Amino acid sequence: MKQKTCICLADISFSYIFRHSETKKYFEKYICKEASDGELLTVTDDLWERHRNVAEVSISDSYTEFYALLGITSRALLKYGKCLFHGVAFLWRDKAWIITAPSGTGKTTQFRLWKKLFGDEIELINGDKPIIECREDESVWIYPSPWNGKENLSGTKTGKLAGIIYLEQSDRNEISRMDIRSSMIPIYRQFLYYGDYEEEIRAVGHMEDVILRNIPIWKLCNLGDEASAELTYNTLRQYLEV
Repeated sequence: MKQKTCICLADISFSYIFRHSETKKYFEKYICKEASDGELLTVTDDLWERHRNVAEVSISDSYTEFYALLGITSRALLKYGKCLFHGVAFLWRDKAWIITAPSGTGKTTQFRLWKKLFGDEIELINGDKPIIECREDESVWIYPSPWNGKENLSGTKTGKLAGIIYLEQSDRNEISRMDIRSSMIPIYRQFLYYGDYEEEIRAVGHMEDVILRNIPIWKLCNLGDEASAELTYNTLRQYLEV
């Protein structure tokens, strides 16, 4: 029997069993100091074959397992009103913010612009896949996770979510508030989970409902330049000052 490794994510402890010993290195910052009897998470043979068959030959077995564990972890987190979410999360003015969009749209570019222009004001939470939580009082909280993207942008902070910026590439810089109808599909697509079971789909649906009713969402059509970051910064600053 392979050894269990206790991992703490978003204040929840899980016991992981890794197929490959090298996989443990991706979770080093999240290893619990004490043993836990938390839910056991591991990649099944069927799931392993599914991920290994679609992974590029150059991708290591440990990295393939690491990403296979993403969906398994979300399934476990959903029982606590939490889920992995696609986006760059950071703290600004003591509040958490998420920049999200389909892969390759410029989330990291936008964050780097913020870091360049307003670096003293912001702190990174996670650069690619933070954990999002919807609490019973309908407040939304953001936590770091081991899945921090190819740029390896990781932080340790946690914060209460104040807003989401949804990116679109454009030939101009323009920002506007999104209504519930227009933001439903874009936001739903950022939840990272398998969706194999009805309970999971219902849980994510509830989380999205809480977010759409309580969290402002802006669409940023942008050129990926400093002016787009300044536009977003000023828009959010004015929102906070109202």
